[in-house]
Amino acid sequence: MAQQGQKQDSTLTPEETRYRDSIAAVNQASKALQESQESYNKGIEFFSQKAYKQAILSFDKAISLQNSFGKAWYNRGVAKVASTDTKGAIVDFNKAIELEPANLDARYKRAECCTSQGEYENALLDYTFLTAKEPSNYKPFYYSAEVLFLMGKYEDALQSVNKAISLKPDNARSYNDRASCFRKLEKYQDALNDLNKAISIDKQAFILNNLGSLKRLMKDNDGAVAAYTTAIEIDKSYYLAYSNRGVIYLEKEQYDKAIADFNKSIEINPDFAAAFNNRGIIYHYREQFQNAVKDFDKAISLKADYGMAYLNRGISKEMLREGDGACSDWQKAEDLGIKLAGKYHMVDCD
Repeated sequence: MAQQGQKQDSTLTPEETRYRDSIAAVNQASKALQESQESYNKGIEFFSQKAYKQAILSFDKAISLQNSFGKAWYNRGVAKVASTDTKGAIVDFNKAIELEPANLDARYKRAECCTSQGEYENALLDYTFLTAKEPSNYKPFYYSAEVLFLMGKYEDALQSVNKAISLKPDNARSYNDRASCFRKLEKYQDALNDLNKAISIDKQAFILNNLGSLKRLMKDNDGAVAAYTTAIEIDKSYYLAYSNRGVIYLEKEQYDKAIADFNKSIEINPDFAAAFNNRGIIYHYREQFQNAVKDFDKAISLKADYGMAYLNRGISKEMLREGDGACSDWQKAEDLGIKLAGKYHMVDCD
């Protein structure tokens, strides 16, 4: 016997049937909203536990149940940033802003992601929008200065960071960043004044490291060593300061001190190519050419476009009578823009 179709209550009028169906639709929509909110709440909880993949999956479900859930789009973007999916995060922030144009946090995060992706013009558009919306907030001016600096627009960056400092004169990072602008503009004394001001507000290792680099640029190597040493005292895991101090010891031919600093830098950060390159130079000077080549190999494996490492490896290979390898390295270094490599190649290679 054929299966009977679903019976409809024939006692209801068409209007009553439509009303009943509308109630069912509302109930279904209400249930979807409730489930969406529950998934969103789980996502927030997972994020607080740093379980970013689970958080993203929960926000996925919340969005699938309620596509117009702006906060879910925003927080999924934040979770994607935490899980290093910057491009995916930008897509989510775009949608969050489309749904909630007043969500300034989404614009800050999108601009941050665009900066990390090298999309400086897009980042600057967001920060310009934010400076108009929050003219008394130093942050969009500060971040605008950062982007302008990365674009090589140092004078414009200087104007923006000046505004940030006028709005918040006790922010050490603003003085540090203004010092970077002054350094690029070769206004070294102004840079020095700003770094000293930054240190007086907040004595952080990275600021002392920058002070060391500035003093080195100003030919004050003893002052540079003192600054790097203070940076290390503040943060014993600050590998850049060890490496930078090691370079000065290398230049002073204090090789034992230099190699100790490069060893420490590598111990803290085994992926720091410059420390391997610089330690390789010391091995070369000590005529330990095999060890030098190994360090240059490592530096190149970490940074494939490391022109100076190719140049240095070629010089060490020449000492090992590996002429073909030396010439190949010098050619590669020259291709990467190291002009000195061209001279070696011209003199010693066919």
